[in-house]
Amino acid sequence: MLKPCWGGSGVAVGLTSLDTIERDVATALEEGPGRPWLVQAFLPSIAADGETSFVFGAGQFTRAVRTQPAASDFRVNVRYTPRPPERTDPPPAEAVADTARVLAALPGGRAPLYARIDGAPGRDGRRVCLEAEVNDPTLFLDLAPTTAELLARSTLAAVMEQYGALLPRHRAFTVRAVACLSSVAAAVPSQRASGPMDAGPYTWLCRPALSHAITSAALWLGGKTG
Repeated sequence: MLKPCWGGSGVAVGLTSLDTIERDVATALEEGPGRPWLVQAFLPSIAADGETSFVFGAGQFTRAVRTQPAASDFRVNVRYTPRPPERTDPPPAEAVADTARVLAALPGGRAPLYARIDGAPGRDGRRVCLEAEVNDPTLFLDLAPTTAELLARSTLAAVMEQYGALLPRHRAFTVRAVACLSSVAAAVPSQRASGPMDAGPYTWLCRPALSHAITSAALWLGGKTG
């Protein structure tokens, strides 16, 4: 596979081979001059069976979701019209333990507020970590809306920890932040049913609520600090 070192939604991700890699790399460099690219081994199991995403909130495992590409593709990004994602209940305990170790190995010394660890069987049958996404992940909140409350509370706790006494600590503020994420999560299934959600599903599933909660805190902080 030939893909940008950073990007999103599977943009510019494609297959290459020993016979075509020189031409493919030259084309990629021409289309994106100065942009670093990555050559990665292709796992046939992804095209056949898809991959499994393990979602974590505040360091806690919340659910596993299986995503499968369309019959004629190998990418599971929404823009390539994959099959609908499905929860894996319960996921294998060994797989959960493996992904928890990946989470613990991330830099920073503490678990991120949210993370998605993607994996699939390698050529030897052992699970391979495909991606540890902590920046802009699709969290599949429509498959587990109650996770929104966990995210709301952990986000609020992080904001409180960062700004300490500068932020309000009364119950009304906490309720507003929690209700914000919960209401967005509850609306997600109807949004997904209304049509494809491209340009980053996380924009629909989580980011507006997190942004609203943090922005509310920032506006309050700005008013208090002038």
